[in-house]
Amino acid sequence: EKDNLLRKGKVLDLDIIITTRGSVGHIAYNENIPYNNIRINSGMVILRNNDDSISQKYVYKLFDSSIIQRQIEKIAFGSAQPQLTVKEIKNLKIPLPPLKEQEGIANILSTADDKIAAIVSQIEKGELLKKGLLQKLLSEGIGHSEFNDSELGKIPKSWEIVNLDEVTKIVDSLHITPTFVDNGISMVRVSDIKLGKLNLEDTLRVTEETFITFTKNYTPKKNDIVLSRVGSYGVSSYVTTDEAFCMGQNTVVIHPLINNKFIYYILNSIETFKQIEIASYGSGYKSLSLKNIRELKIPLPTNEEQKQIADILSASDEKLEVLRDKKEKYKTLKLGLFQQILTGKTRVIK
Repeated sequence: EKDNLLRKGKVLDLDIIITTRGSVGHIAYNENIPYNNIRINSGMVILRNNDDSISQKYVYKLFDSSIIQRQIEKIAFGSAQPQLTVKEIKNLKIPLPPLKEQEGIANILSTADDKIAAIVSQIEKGELLKKGLLQKLLSEGIGHSEFNDSELGKIPKSWEIVNLDEVTKIVDSLHITPTFVDNGISMVRVSDIKLGKLNLEDTLRVTEETFITFTKNYTPKKNDIVLSRVGSYGVSSYVTTDEAFCMGQNTVVIHPLINNKFIYYILNSIETFKQIEIASYGSGYKSLSLKNIRELKIPLPTNEEQKQIADILSASDEKLEVLRDKKEKYKTLKLGLFQQILTGKTRVIK
């Protein structure tokens, strides 16, 4: 009944939907979606093509390109609540070749998108497989037939349960204001810590004096693990570089006294995340205390089995890393192709 009362906002096949409030410029293309009745809500508009001389798929690819997105960024920049009006959307400038060339461009870019989507699908399947493998190895181990119940669930009979600080050295960061400079030494903050290898490329830089101050208790080293205590609390990265860096506020360095990769994988297991969720405090901006981290319970196999488990999971990570690199290469190639085609430097003529 409500659908019949509404005059606007009904989505048809081949419509493009664009967000106009908050996160502006996000797009979706309604092609072959198996629903007869779809509506948008406020904060979106529909781009519907009524001109036979314009390919709707070409328009969709344009809105996914830097040509349109840069124009949208200029409109939305600096506003507390970014917003796109219908008038502004109508005034966006687009390159418009003949229809046959539009169709050719759309097909080439669709082929590139299909390749990227296939790689993304492989990554998702690989991540799901690794998640199951992680859970199995960290609860059943390798080649065990006898198990005991523990506070972490079923574990091999020969394993122990220990606190994290029994097998690692855990060092909190200082809570003082750093001095940032354009060219200096990397400081890893909470926002820099993501699953996988620690990346120092986009970190802020600090003076040598700040670096010395922040590393007076401990200087992070290769094979250490860094962990965030607030925001995305409990997220960890492992260090693979010899480059000097220091840790920002609300982070900790975990220096393993046993197999470092085993500790890293333990920290990213379901059981550890369950403990982190229980231990985190604060109704709004939750955080982990140093005490919480030190008291995390972990299963402890023999040194040899730690290495075997870490090696299996590392091999899985390496395969995923190859796929992620491949995805980024195709995205870079597509971007270059976009620029060549949509600026007319390369012509697509049927």
